[in-house]
Amino acid sequence: MSDCAVISTGRSHIAVGVIVVLGLVLTGCSQNNASKFTEHEISGTTAQRVARTTAILEKTHPLPSALIEAQFLEEQTGDGNLGPSDFEAFYRIDVTPTDIPAWTSLLTPLASKAEFAAPRRAHGWWVSAGAFGALRFYEPAALTGKAHGWIGISPEQGVIYIYTFTM
Repeated sequence: MSDCAVISTGRSHIAVGVIVVLGLVLTGCSQNNASKFTEHEISGTTAQRVARTTAILEKTHPLPSALIEAQFLEEQTGDGNLGPSDFEAFYRIDVTPTDIPAWTSLLTPLASKAEFAAPRRAHGWWVSAGAFGALRFYEPAALTGKAHGWIGISPEQGVIYIYTFTM
């Protein structure tokens, strides 16, 4: 075998080794990325939560009435660096019950059956599985700009729950 053949064979073994190592590193990173979980919750006084939640919702559409109370939580799975991240957002907004018709006039009834969803960590402000079935459901896009999820409204209580997610 000539010296050129030996050098060529050595280089191909090195190239294969580099590819294998890179594959293992990327596989390990994507597994860590998939398991990474963070959450962001709007906290503070009622006025601070209402102001920050109003600002989020008004990016899509002017609100038909003022919020009395607001809660917001966003969960992220994955870090978005070496792969995608999935997001789930949970809102609870309280308005005067007489304002509910102004809110529902902006919304489209949900075409499919809403599936119950809840934050990973329990939050007392989120709708319970038992109360979920009594809500009236609408598409989320008009208020959130998001295609996936639902808006559930309790007209008598003036409570609006919003759940959105990415795929």
